[in-house]
Amino acid sequence: MNRKDKIQHLLITHLMEKGQISLTLPTGIVVDIGVTHETKRGIEKCEDYCWVSTRQDERATFMDYYNLSLQYPGRGLMLDESDEDGVSVHHLNVV
Repeated sequence: MNRKDKIQHLLITHLMEKGQISLTLPTGIVVDIGVTHETKRGIEKCEDYCWVSTRQDERATFMDYYNLSLQYPGRGLMLDESDEDGVSVHHLNVV
């Protein structure tokens, strides 16, 4: 097993045991990864669901199977659409 595979194995094992993990990158960006989902019974670990969020200062992102969100204190917003390999791709740039 190479180093990447070991790290991935440790990460997945931790997520299945604890439900989430928070990592602080060298630039101060915090990455949270989880396999928890809010249900009628409360927060539960799910094998078929995951989410990722990132945050730094007043900026944050969140993505799961259903949503993609962006929080920022910025003043400008640019939407762009391009065609990549025959697929229309939308780009959101915050200035």
